[in-house]
Amino acid sequence: MHTNKEKLSILAKPHLTVRDVQILEACGQQKAMEMIAAFREWFEAKYKQPLYRRQVPTGDFVSWARIDEKRIKEYAGLGY
Repeated sequence: MHTNKEKLSILAKPHLTVRDVQILEACGQQKAMEMIAAFREWFEAKYKQPLYRRQVPTGDFVSWARIDEKRIKEYAGLGY
């Protein structure tokens, strides 16, 4: 299990990797890759432009996946 401190450091990155998504979503590699594929489809439909290969913008992904940044920051500050 990954800590909120680890998750917070990932949220500070400009782009996410498959491993980052695995940590944020606490899932396996296959599920993370499926999420990224679904995110890419959503991103291309919303912005009418493709993503560059291997670039998953952190801010857009956090919004799309509904990741609670506030909770992660709060718990990371408490040492969890």
